[in-house]
Amino acid sequence: MPLLLRNQDVSSVLSMAPVMEVLETAFKDLYRGDAITAPRVDILSPSPKHNAIHGLKSMSGVVLSLGVGAVRTDSDLLRWPEINGAPRRVKLTTAQDSGVPIGKENGTVFLYSLETGAMLSIIQDGHIQRLRVGGTSGLGVKYLARRNARVAGILGSGWQAEAQLLSLLVARDITEVKVYSPNTSHREEFAKRMAEITGVFIRAVSSAEDATRNSDVVLISTNSKKPVIRTEWLEPGTHVGFIIRLEVDEALLDRADILATNVKDWGATKTYNYLVGGINPDDIAEEDFVPGWWVNDSYWNKMRHLGGIMIGDVPGRTGEEQITCFYSKGMGLQFAAVGALAYRLARKQGVGIELNDEWFLQDAYQK
Repeated sequence: MPLLLRNQDVSSVLSMAPVMEVLETAFKDLYRGDAITAPRVDILSPSPKHNAIHGLKSMSGVVLSLGVGAVRTDSDLLRWPEINGAPRRVKLTTAQDSGVPIGKENGTVFLYSLETGAMLSIIQDGHIQRLRVGGTSGLGVKYLARRNARVAGILGSGWQAEAQLLSLLVARDITEVKVYSPNTSHREEFAKRMAEITGVFIRAVSSAEDATRNSDVVLISTNSKKPVIRTEWLEPGTHVGFIIRLEVDEALLDRADILATNVKDWGATKTYNYLVGGINPDDIAEEDFVPGWWVNDSYWNKMRHLGGIMIGDVPGRTGEEQITCFYSKGMGLQFAAVGALAYRLARKQGVGIELNDEWFLQDAYQK
């Protein structure tokens, strides 16, 4: 019978190290052609009652070696306010508007068996969402950062920044972490709380430059829609990981000796946006609606596939002085891989709520 997994169920069975292992399997499969991920589709509609835009998005993927396929759907109310002089993507939740019933994560993963076609699990996406992103960034660190990396900088102090930190600590023996975000109380609270959780020396710093300079690894996890790091802050040998294309500029990519990503087909990096109800694209501060380095094929042509680096078909870092840069692209494939892991462990540990399969196996057979 299908298994319903809530965020608390997922968090009880998953930790970062096994998540990174299953993602590594998926990226190797993707490189070999034994897995696939489909481009994301966003439908953007007006939500005038809340002065927001409704985003309905879907993404899917299949991993043959895990025997699963997954579809992830999400429903958000979005705004792009200017904060500290820069546009930022904000999800409207109950915390900002009592008339909105949803939280920051409001998506669902539907996991299916490739063998039977039947649904295996329905999974709330909140915890999987941040683990799959953080785990992918951690694999970038594992395969591209210097082996002796000890000092790291993190730009961002939100929920996703926690996952970035946890994956970083799996990938390298980090002894010091510097964290910066524009909100002083947020970054100080993050540093104190995560130091207690991890046992690592973590300190809040007063600028992105302070977090970047003299760091062996820099991971960017913000909601900024403009570059947050300057090339001149980087030391030789630094590894930089980013999630949102708008967080970095051409100068950084031009300086990097190695550019890499977890996507094999550049077309899969595109989001297909469909606007309805007279929405003006100029009001949407997203990468697909503004010009940037990502429209230049020369950058994509330079990017090496992480799966190829993993299996040795593609060269990774070859020198201590090289600057490496990794773009962690979100994809449906990640939900298939991490969802399969969560389902397997939940079954093994007796976690989750079993649903009646008669609710999902239809009797309207076509003859």
